[in-house]
Amino acid sequence: MLSVGVHVNQLIKPAVALMNRLPMFYKFSLISVLFLLPIIALSWLVISELNRSVDTMTRGVEGLEQLEKVDTLLAESMAYRDFRAPGKIKDDNELLSQSAESSETIDRILEELVNAEARFDESGNWSQQVAMLVEEWQTLKSTDSYQGNIDPQFKYYQEFVQKVRALLSATIEISGLGQDASRENLLLLGLLRESLPDARSIIGRARTFGTFALIDGQVGYNLSDALNEIYDELTNRASLLGPALTVSMDASPTLEKTTGDAVEGILESLVVVRDELDANIITPMRLELPWRDFNRTIENQLAHYDALKAGIFDVVGANLNSRLEGELQQRQLIIAALVIVLLVVVYLYVGFFMSVRTAINRFSTAARSVAEGDMTTHIQLDNRDELGELTTEFNNMTDRIAELIRSVSSTTSDVDRQATRVNDTAAANSEAVARQMEESGQINEA
Repeated sequence: MLSVGVHVNQLIKPAVALMNRLPMFYKFSLISVLFLLPIIALSWLVISELNRSVDTMTRGVEGLEQLEKVDTLLAESMAYRDFRAPGKIKDDNELLSQSAESSETIDRILEELVNAEARFDESGNWSQQVAMLVEEWQTLKSTDSYQGNIDPQFKYYQEFVQKVRALLSATIEISGLGQDASRENLLLLGLLRESLPDARSIIGRARTFGTFALIDGQVGYNLSDALNEIYDELTNRASLLGPALTVSMDASPTLEKTTGDAVEGILESLVVVRDELDANIITPMRLELPWRDFNRTIENQLAHYDALKAGIFDVVGANLNSRLEGELQQRQLIIAALVIVLLVVVYLYVGFFMSVRTAINRFSTAARSVAEGDMTTHIQLDNRDELGELTTEFNNMTDRIAELIRSVSSTTSDVDRQATRVNDTAAANSEAVARQMEESGQINEA
């Protein structure tokens, strides 16, 4: 135990030597810096983490805004494909006019995407993909090749649709939406990325091939195979879409409440289109249904998709904004708390420094007064700590010294008085002796 104490003393000796050489102000300054630096560093780390969290949420909000534009671009690209393919093959002005309307919308959206301030795109990959997509679109419009048959013509325009879907996925990933902590948001974004585009794409294929068949007035062998394939795809996609929607609705009661009718319509849409395709195009020997009526049925089903997507964007946006507001409030509260803690620490530390310095100054003044001979000096200090105890001992010391001085002074006075009495007695005795000697001399003379 003794050896441990010796080792501790040896270990702390350099620090004691350093403190002994520094004036009081520098001691407190050094300790203050060493004490506050870790607190400031920790505060900086906490605030940095909060800022990163807020930046992530802000990127998500901004990314969602661009994602909605890309989703609209995807829908218009599919519409352009659906109308342009049969219109190009049949040289139908009404279908080409419909595709031209979608083309104008695509031009507008692409321009908005190019001019968008995508602050979430720190690497520039998203802007690069947008630029490439614009280039692909301009090439598609300028060439617009005639492929000779409806199937290759559809696939010709489908290539651009696939690139728009790639941009949709890239927007979700680059903006950080794909790494969102909310399960609800991830499931809803999954619908936007996969389930709904897949379903809408097969419906669009049914519209393209069905419209072509109705305009042509007959279903050839090759077209019949394609229509039967579409029929099967509609059936299969309906069986896959239902579970995906059910899981998403269970995770998002708000969306289910606001878009319940649209969800029901989507669940039935693939079957409705399939039955319409079968009843009026695949089965009949003569095709008498006007393609406009068939397209109207398709449009009615696609309206459910538009309603659901609008609801998804509203719910995801509300979730992101709510969490962003919470993050901002949390950051403000933590920053305020850190500032208050730092201010309290600094305030108390300054108070401690002033208390010690005041006590030392008063002790120094009192010590000088005592050195000058004023033994009545007292230190006025209201401390209840060790300095207060030292003050009491100092005052008691000066009181005892003063009392001792008074006692010595009193004893000296008594000695002086006794000495005076002895001198007076000795003088009286001397006078008495002198008188007696004088009287003895007179007697002897006589």
